[in-house]
Amino acid sequence: MVAAMTYSEQQRKLSDLIGFQCALVALRGVAVDASEEMLWQTLLAALFEQYGLRRVWYGRYADGRLRPIVAVPVDGSGLDELPEGMEESSPILASADLALPVLVDGRCEGRLVFHAGGAVPSERAKHMCILVSEATTMLSQQRLRLRQAEAIRRSEEQYRELFEESIDLVFTNDLEGNFTSVNRASLRTCGYSPEEILKMNARDLLTPKSAELVRELLDRSGPNTLHGTHEVVVRAKDGHAVTLEVSASVQIRGGRPVGLLCIARDVSERKRAEYDLLEAKEGAEAASRAKSEFLANMSHEILTPMNGIIGMTDLTLETHLTPDQRECLNTVRYSAGSLLGIINGVLEFSKLESDKFDLELIEFNLREHLQATAKPFAQLAEEKGLKLAYEVSASVPDRVVGDPARLRQILVNLLGNAIKFTVKGKVSLYVETEVSDDESVLLHFVIADTGIGIPRVMHKIIFEAFVQADGATTRRFGGTGLGLAISTHLVEKMGGRIWVESEEGTGSRFHFTARLGRVQAAEWPRPAAESSPVLVTKLLQQSGRRQTIMGASGAQSRDTDNLHPAAQRLVETRKGIRILVAEDNPVNRLLAVRLLEKQGHKVQTAADGLEALREVEKQDFELVLMDVQMPEMDGVEATKAIRQREKQTRKHVSIVAVTAHAMAADREICLAAGMDGYISKPINKEELLSTIERLILGNFALAHQAICR
Repeated sequence: MVAAMTYSEQQRKLSDLIGFQCALVALRGVAVDASEEMLWQTLLAALFEQYGLRRVWYGRYADGRLRPIVAVPVDGSGLDELPEGMEESSPILASADLALPVLVDGRCEGRLVFHAGGAVPSERAKHMCILVSEATTMLSQQRLRLRQAEAIRRSEEQYRELFEESIDLVFTNDLEGNFTSVNRASLRTCGYSPEEILKMNARDLLTPKSAELVRELLDRSGPNTLHGTHEVVVRAKDGHAVTLEVSASVQIRGGRPVGLLCIARDVSERKRAEYDLLEAKEGAEAASRAKSEFLANMSHEILTPMNGIIGMTDLTLETHLTPDQRECLNTVRYSAGSLLGIINGVLEFSKLESDKFDLELIEFNLREHLQATAKPFAQLAEEKGLKLAYEVSASVPDRVVGDPARLRQILVNLLGNAIKFTVKGKVSLYVETEVSDDESVLLHFVIADTGIGIPRVMHKIIFEAFVQADGATTRRFGGTGLGLAISTHLVEKMGGRIWVESEEGTGSRFHFTARLGRVQAAEWPRPAAESSPVLVTKLLQQSGRRQTIMGASGAQSRDTDNLHPAAQRLVETRKGIRILVAEDNPVNRLLAVRLLEKQGHKVQTAADGLEALREVEKQDFELVLMDVQMPEMDGVEATKAIRQREKQTRKHVSIVAVTAHAMAADREICLAAGMDGYISKPINKEELLSTIERLILGNFALAHQAICR
């Protein structure tokens, strides 16, 4: 049973409660922006007054010491700084009637010390704890507000700094387009003062075309969905045009759009650079076209007389000559061939450099191709007293798919260099498989020699155009320095790489890799082409007559009377066919006539495309050798006219382009015009005759199909 309180106890309790309420009111009356010292001063003064304390003071921990901050009464005698944890050694603390820890956000920041002149009643101690807790809560909230205010201030400062110092133009507009704020970059770009531009509308700066663009964007999507980057042109104060790349976002307040925040970048320099680049590109393309036309014209002008020189020399060498005459003509032929090699190298490099060529994909026997490529070098090596060897690894497939002509070109360049730069010893060719899968094989080729070697500093630059190891090498061994540059282009086109291992005086090892396709088992072996002599024999056999025995040197036939007309024409081919030579150069015209007449063919000539067209209309020809570049009407136009005429006559004459044009697209242009073949000048006799035979035999193959039907 709880004893009843006496009247004096009730009075004291009521007095304490009133004092607590007064102290609480005083504490809560502290302004939110008051300092911490003011907060504690207010609390301590209220406690001192309401509870009749002798002294109350607040100490804060700082740098490991308890430092007195506020005391009531203000007299600070005896309130010395004490090391943290040693407060109890202080006489003034030891005599305290109550000492409460001050906890702010869970961390003890100090102590609140009371001197009451006697024990502090438990109820009053509870009131004091509540007041201290209230004070620390207010302190925590005050600090939070200060931190938030500081964060806002810093954010605003950062925004203002970004806004003002940004190299991009940053500005805001209301929904009507009026400027509401602009940064310094905007002012610098447009040339207006802040007072001037804040009185302006965006339409005042935009060019009519850009204003229309902005209006269409706003009409189409509205400000709520405006997005993306747009290019506009504005007029600065001095009148010059400025191209801006602008991105905009909508400013929302209270859930409603109130304006636009725009960030723009001056791209005038970039646009000028793009324009200059476009002009430079167009200029480069024009220069490239001019270069191509120049090379085409120069190849025609150079190779046309070269055709006459080489062709007439070859024809003369087939006649009866004295030993001195033959020696002189052989020298002429050798010199002309060397000059032709240089010319073709320059033209070939030009084609590769402009990337105006594509690799063919042909199935071929790799081992036979390597043997045929190396065979001509055996004699050259023997003449220099060198050994020539080649070895193909068993892992290398027999048949592959690729461009045999380009592969041969690389090998010829490297084998030719190896023999040229080797005085004694040997030259070797090794081929092995580096990587293989079901679809392709990466082959590794090595051309090794015991020649003069290459300084290490030259290992990279020798693959550049017109470079050899040094000037002395150029004078001693000759050459244009294009072989390795051409080979590099071709190797890269074949999906490989090329490099060299060499030391000066110890020989060289040139490596290159090339990726070739595999021949699927179902594709090999393939039957011989139907335009071969086998077909010719079959054609004669199927015509019901005795077999014609045909060899590489010609055909001998027996009992060929009463053959099928197609078979009869085949036999006549060996005796001679009617050929029209369309060529404006009299020397080349004469050369073609001599070559063809020596083979027993009947030759008619035309000096230009119009004359050739008239000759085709007057009589039938089995073949037309058509020069591409001729006056009045060129060979391409003449061919198109002939093909158009054939739609009515339903006859077909084989047309072969004979041209000195050397660019990559020339062959495609000729074939697209309707030509059946393409021969480059200078004319190679064997190539010319094999082309004629291939086309005529192809025509007879068509006739054979008609017979079978």
